[in-house]
Amino acid sequence: MRFPADAPSAGRSVVLQLRVRRFACRNSECTCRTFVEQIPGLTRRHGQRTERLRATPASRWRAAPAPA
Repeated sequence: MRFPADAPSAGRSVVLQLRVRRFACRNSECTCRTFVEQIPGLTRRHGQRTERLRATPASRWRAAPAPA
């Protein structure tokens, strides 16, 4: 499971739970042993935030109210 941070929607915080597949590399010369599925337009490799949050000016998402 991955839980990337996302931008608020309609003034409310958003929590994403993504179930992604993990793949193993069978090539012994490969430096990466495993790979995690990426969702185009939503996540990036090693990303902690969604593309939508990355595109939002920092002053907007940092000022979002805390969930009640």
